[in-house]
Amino acid sequence: MAEERPDLAQMKDQLVVNNAAMVKQMREIESSILKLLAESTGDILEDETLINTLADSKKTSTEVQLKLAEAEVTEQAPDPSLPSTFSPLPPSLPPSLSHSLPDPNP
Repeated sequence: MAEERPDLAQMKDQLVVNNAAMVKQMREIESSILKLLAESTGDILEDETLINTLADSKKTSTEVQLKLAEAEVTEQAPDPSLPSTFSPLPPSLPPSLSHSLPDPNP
């Protein structure tokens, strides 16, 4: 694909890089929450830093999940430059090609 459509290859590469960055961001959020929970003393419901971090992480997590879902749809979208269906073989092939195909009705 890179030789025929360098623009599509570049888009796919960028999509992979963006997905990796978003997954990394999600892991960092999870690590931050776990760290704050481990360091919390007393009632965690009164820890404003933890509550604010959880609220921010929920917002960021939702945004990242939406972007990942969009990226997955984009990645699976068909290539518009390719035909949507394959053409069947012609009913009669030239003799030079007919000997190289297996007999469909053995």
